[in-house]
Amino acid sequence: MSTTFDTTHETDTDSMNTLIETLKDGEAGFRAAADDVVNADLKSTFHHYAIQRRKFATELQQLVVREGEVPESNGSLSGVAHRGWMKVRSVVSPQEDAAILEECERGEDSAVAAFTKAVAEGKLGVAETTVEVQGNEIRKAHDHIRTLRDQYRA
Repeated sequence: MSTTFDTTHETDTDSMNTLIETLKDGEAGFRAAADDVVNADLKSTFHHYAIQRRKFATELQQLVVREGEVPESNGSLSGVAHRGWMKVRSVVSPQEDAAILEECERGEDSAVAAFTKAVAEGKLGVAETTVEVQGNEIRKAHDHIRTLRDQYRA
């Protein structure tokens, strides 16, 4: 595990890199969702969240570099698998926008869990405030996606 120390906090850069992976997965997932949905408003929403996740990942990458470590630059294999499943599901589902929203909501469940866990572990050091703010925004996005999903189910 890569851990560095600043003068006041212990910072676990492995945790931060895991969050960067999560954000990269989210960015790629929202881009894929935007490409696959029919509804123009959903396309816009998904593009917005993809840009948000890219911004968040960049912020954390900069903090990892400040700690003297190498930041993660890619998503995870599980993220690739999830996007593949999302693509298959959108092709075979009669309501593809609804199916894509369901898969986005599942991805958001994972993102919320990752950020909650990182904060609870208490080893974010200088990144703690940034991760807390990002986590709050991710929870808001999750709730928004869940609301949209529920509307499409109705």
